[in-house]
Amino acid sequence: MSTLFVALEVSGTSWVVGIGDPGQSDKVGMHKLAPADKGGLLEQNGKACAGADGLSKLHA
Repeated sequence: MSTLFVALEVSGTSWVVGIGDPGQSDKVGMHKLAPADKGGLLEQNGKACAGADGLSKLHA
């Protein structure tokens, strides 16, 4: 099981998501989303989880 760090900057013009996996790299992936794009946020988290643990879906 891996740990992921997620940071979210929310504004009326865009959402910016930073996702980092300290076990993989010191780099943080930055993703710009449309405002209130909850589906895009879940998609980015799901991709990060899949890469970290080899999983195909987000685990809550």
